Amino acid sequence: MNNKSTLSAAIIFLSLVVSATASAQLSEQDSFRQLDADFQALSANLYQYYVNQHQNRLGKTDNIETLRLRIEQLNATEQPLDGIAYALLNFSTIAENINDPTTIYVLELLLEHNEFDSAEKLYEIIYDEADDFTAAKADFLFARYYFRRNEWALCADYLADILNNNLLSDQDLHYALILNGILLQYKKQHRQAMEHYRKIPADSAYYLHGQINTAVVNIRQGWWTDAHIIINRLLNNPELIEQENAGENNASGRADMVNRLHVILGYSMLRNEFYRYAREAFRNVAIDSPYANRALLGIGLSAAGQEDYVGALNAFTRLSELAEDNIYKDEAQLLRAYTYDRLKQRATAARAYENAIEYYQRRISQLQNLSVSDDGINAHVYTGATSTRVSLKNQAFDIGDGYYPKVLLNNFSALYHFKNHFATTTDNPQLVADINAVYQQYEAAYRALLTTAVNHYSEAVASYLSQARYRLATVYDNRR
Repeated sequence: MNNKSTLSAAIIFLSLVVSATASAQLSEQDSFRQLDADFQALSANLYQYYVNQHQNRLGKTDNIETLRLRIEQLNATEQPLDGIAYALLNFSTIAENINDPTTIYVLELLLEHNEFDSAEKLYEIIYDEADDFTAAKADFLFARYYFRRNEWALCADYLADILNNNLLSDQDLHYALILNGILLQYKKQHRQAMEHYRKIPADSAYYLHGQINTAVVNIRQGWWTDAHIIINRLLNNPELIEQENAGENNASGRADMVNRLHVILGYSMLRNEFYRYAREAFRNVAIDSPYANRALLGIGLSAAGQEDYVGALNAFTRLSELAEDNIYKDEAQLLRAYTYDRLKQRATAARAYENAIEYYQRRISQLQNLSVSDDGINAHVYTGATSTRVSLKNQAFDIGDGYYPKVLLNNFSALYHFKNHFATTTDNPQLVADINAVYQQYEAAYRALLTTAVNHYSEAVASYLSQARYRLATVYDNRR
């Protein structure tokens, strides 16, 4: 196998691993909908009970400004139960002031906490009685709500009207254009998606997102020249990047959006065999960025493409010595051995392949033990975690939205807090039992999710093991 074909195989394999991880799902979308519906039903009952129990303490008001201020105060003290309960207790005041901005504030709060039953009731009042501006804003909030649940058709329904009028604020309209562009991309309507992104002006907070999406569309369609022009234009506009990332920089002060752009550009260059330019792009990624390992792998692959095997070896060795186990460390074991092979250091290459084989066998054993052991998984489950990045026994992977919509992780976290709160503050055994029942459903689903993710990871490592064995055999054949 020649250098370019092996390099391409490495890139393709990494893409397949990422694709398999992103597309693997715990179950069908219907199962996700049922989990979400179970949470919503519990939430409706829970808040009805909570309002009845605490109405005297919370109190009522007929002043919409007082209502808004009180909810903000309760939320600021991290009392979302009280904040939402206070809003529901004063639902009539909201209905009587339906066009006040507080209505949209409350609707957004209800949707953020997935108190869907109340949000739907408020939406019905808005639809029947509010002015067009308030109704458009409500449609926007529901479109965003369904987008986060991967409910593309429902999201599109709510977007349809608001994209054809001028009732939204510029910021919300531009966000809606981003959402609709992504929906069009899912339907393979790439040119139409780019038309939506082009409607976002350069002074918009979402301009950068639209341009990046446009570049990604161009890359996926093979229009890499156009993509590179867009990315380089963005990278040469530091004011735009600084504006986008104000207050969101990492420890080094480098903005992660900049790092992401360099990685996108680098891998596009790499796939088109512009190795020198790819290497330069990867070198611009900050070492403390979340994209650092991805960039380091790109540097190694680019160096190999230039036949700079010493440079490639340096990058792959650094990855192979990472403290945390991840896909980049795994990939590096094989590529490091291959690089020794390309340097004609046959004995060293053979030892490196043998070490890689031992490494992969050990990793598979570790992953298999993890997938059947409740200990490591439960340690993560019981934290009520909402992050899609999971680390179990030093094994890092990102379950991502492809496995499990992040909003369901938010539900799980809310259930965790409901469970702890009501276990000690209520004398209603049925409510506690209902919370525990739904919590156990989420716990089982999440444990299955993690097990599925670990199993997929094991399959990827097993493929690396097969490649290492094959390459070792070729080394021995060449030494005869």
